[in-house]
Amino acid sequence: ALDCEVLVGKESFDQEVYGYTIIDSLKAIQNLSGLDFYRIFGTTSERALVFVGVSRGRSPMIAVKISPFKPRVIVLHGAKGDIDPLAITLARNEGIPLVVSRLESQDEVVQALLDVYRVTQE
Repeated sequence: ALDCEVLVGKESFDQEVYGYTIIDSLKAIQNLSGLDFYRIFGTTSERALVFVGVSRGRSPMIAVKISPFKPRVIVLHGAKGDIDPLAITLARNEGIPLVVSRLESQDEVVQALLDVYRVTQE
């Protein structure tokens, strides 16, 4: 649904994902405390964290690394070039699938996720 390229964890894609959270990457790094980041997961960490406004993916992966809970999958959106090799290494070391969405806009990301949610509810 998000037109993603899988960078890490293709072998884990048979696991269920129970929701998603969309996070503005830059704002999260600038404004969220460790406790705020912890609260993002809600009732389950078996969800996708979709970071929008990503440049190379390093900051979101560092934030996830220091978090006590790990998401089922991390989606990066907005990268204009290659993803930082450290982000890929951290995802691999943490055992978290890492994908990059190639959708053009954040609005497309939101709409695609809403469409998937709508289908699963029918």
